[in-house]
This record gives sequence, structure tokens and C-alpha cells, in this order.
Amino acid sequence: MKLSLLLDPRLIRIGVPCNSYATAMRAVLDPIRRNYSFEVSGEAIEAALMKPGETCEDRIENGIAVTRASIPHLPDLLIALLVPAAPVTAREGEVRLFVLLLSGSETADQSLKVGESFIRLANDKTLFQSLLTAQSPNEMIDCIAQAAIAVPSELTVSTVMLREVLTVSPETTLRELLALLCTRHATFITVADAQGKFLGEIHLEDILRLGFPDYAFQLGSLNFLSSFQPFSELLDKGLGTTADRIMKSPPYRLSPDSGVAEAVFEMVNHHHRSAAVLGPGNTAVGVLNTTDLLRKLFNLV
Repeated sequence: MKLSLLLDPRLIRIGVPCNSYATAMRAVLDPIRRNYSFEVSGEAIEAALMKPGETCEDRIENGIAVTRASIPHLPDLLIALLVPAAPVTAREGEVRLFVLLLSGSETADQSLKVGESFIRLANDKTLFQSLLTAQSPNEMIDCIAQAAIAVPSELTVSTVMLREVLTVSPETTLRELLALLCTRHATFITVADAQGKFLGEIHLEDILRLGFPDYAFQLGSLNFLSSFQPFSELLDKGLGTTADRIMKSPPYRLSPDSGVAEAVFEMVNHHHRSAAVLGPGNTAVGVLNTTDLLRKLFNLV
């Protein structure tokens, strides 16, 4: 489906003065509040948009901010656009185009795909500049129509992956690994060389497994172990053990263009809760996490 067919000129605003990110979010929401009614109040929606990562999800890249939020019992996907009078400063840099996507449970999948379409649109500098200089909502829609921007038919890993990747060097010690995992509340970490090339991955379970003798898994029983023995084994092996001795090479490869269904199948098949997403040069560009994946697919933002 063409992206332009999903846009409503009533929900597009151009040249609105915004002195902060919060002001811009209120401005992009305003035409939706004026043209639609919801079971929840406009004030409640506005409050939700001010809490990225809790009640909404935002992604900022290349001057565009895409915000997704779920509205109970909303049958359609609502797309609002805002071009502020001047770029608005955000934590990731200046934002020149705001995109707000409001969806219900039935349109959560489409919301993810539309958000990805806008992110890719911003990568085309000529097209992006045309949108920013459009004089009217209809002119902006025409620019998108002429560029034939389409909404992906398949949900890809790039749409749902986490872009923050925890990476350590092969020489990182087990003590340092544990400190990093605990500090960041993480359960997965990648290992890369000095040039950033992916070497392997470490799951929290890989570290815990170090505390058990191999024959424990072969016997399938812990009756012969004392209650503290697994942790004693871990300490005995030494907190100086390095990442290259613990890491494993994944039995499958995920790229940003991999289909979500394919990725989930591989992760379930290999009992993985997290997986590295590899881009050009065999560098880790993202992490696919099953908990975050479910949250996004079911619009539990």
C-alpha cells in the first residue's frame, strides 16, 4: 500500500512555532483531538505522549521523530504530521518532522510498518527536503505520492529491534561482564574486535551455566550437588575468565531486513530470548529481544 493513501490533510500542520519537544508533541496531537473523539480524554493521551518508553514509544533518526501510542478500541490508524517553524532540539539531535501514530490493537502491526516507512523516507535527503519546504498539507502528500513510498508488506527486524547494543571486547573479564549486566539490567551482550566486527554473543544463561559441571546436564539431576556448589564452581573457575572463553557463535544470522516471523522461529527453535542483528561489515547494529518484540507487536507501549 502507498503511504500517501493513508494520510489525511486535516492531520498535517506546517510552520507551527514550537519551543520544546513537549510543545511539538502537543501541536502534532492537536488536529487529532479536534477531529476525533476517544474513550480516553485528550489530556490523558497528551500525558501518555510525554512518557516515551512507558506509555508510548518514540524513535528519532535523521531529523524525524516517530512516536507510536496505543488508544483503547481505536479501529483505525491515525497519522498526524508536524513540520515546526524551526528545528526542535531533542536528546538525539534536531527534529524537523514529527510523526504521530495512534493505533488500536488491530492496527498495531500496520503502525510499526508505517513508522518504518517514514524512517526510510528521511534517508532520502532530496525527498525529505521537499517535505520540509511544502507549502500545504496536500503538497506534502503529493510529494510522498510522487516518490511512490510504500508501506512494507512484511514486518522486518529493523522495525522492532533495539538499536542500543551492549558490546565488550574479547579480553573483558567475567567480573566486568557481570558488573555491566547488573548495572544495565541486561541479559545479553555481544563481543566485537577493535574494528567493531562481531565475534560472538553471551547470554546470561551462558554465564550461569559455567557454575554447573557438564555431567549435571547429561544426568538431568542436581541431587548429587550441594545447594551452593554451582556458585562455588563459578567462583572457582575465576572471575578473570574472559569473554572470548564464554561467547558463542549464533547458529543463525539475523539482518535488519530479515522477516520477523523468520527471526522468531530461529530464536524459539534455539531457545534464545535475545539475538544480535548484524549489518554491513558484520557489525552488530541491533538486538532483537522477545519481550520487547511482543510489546511492540501488541502495541503494549
